[in-house]
Amino acid sequence: MPRYLVTANRTLNSPELLAALVERSAGGQSTFHLLVPEYHGGLGLTYTDTRARAVARQNLEEARARFAAHGLTTTGEVGEASPVEAVGTVLEREGVDAFDAVIVSTLPPGVSRWLGLDAPTQIRRRFGVEVIHLIGHLVEE
Repeated sequence: MPRYLVTANRTLNSPELLAALVERSAGGQSTFHLLVPEYHGGLGLTYTDTRARAVARQNLEEARARFAAHGLTTTGEVGEASPVEAVGTVLEREGVDAFDAVIVSTLPPGVSRWLGLDAPTQIRRRFGVEVIHLIGHLVEE
């Protein structure tokens, strides 16, 4: 059964990510571990660690419910702010062979902080895993 590690934050509820996961669900046979790094930004770029973790946890739970409504099987966790470090923590704990691929969902180039850090390439090189990069868009709630 294919298993994917999916890291997303601001694109967690994008239609592009949902469509990609549904496509990879292989008739309900795939599972997805959602990794939501804390987001240390926003209005005025002020945050507290407690607030950032709480927001990430809420976003994770809402995403899991939304994905379940589309027949997707998910588990999930909140990770540290750096997507590369967050993925590394999961891969260290689970093993690099625990996932068929890492799906990294980012905002478009020029807007995405993760692309500015070249996170998909860093993850691929640092951990030797297949990385699927998706571009998503913000969805206003």
